[in-house]
Amino acid sequence: FPSHDSGCMFFHIRESSEISSFLQEFPKTKTVIMKRDGLHIPNNHADQNVENYKYDITIYNNQGLQELREKAKLFSNQLANGELLQSVY
Repeated sequence: FPSHDSGCMFFHIRESSEISSFLQEFPKTKTVIMKRDGLHIPNNHADQNVENYKYDITIYNNQGLQELREKAKLFSNQLANGELLQSVY
């Protein structure tokens, strides 16, 4: 990993224990979950406990693709400026 603090990397980690381990190694990490009302979470070991973790940021994907793009733009701009909301996008 780069030794400087600029930039952004995304890691797709679903298991709570793995997220916790990652945070111990990289404590400045922000956790993000995307949710969509009515979406069934698959019943497999990686996904079944995904809702049991307290994430820093929740992004709701309950509208169309254009609205999700707008949320993604807002999220990335705030991330770049160090102004991330701790609540919901």
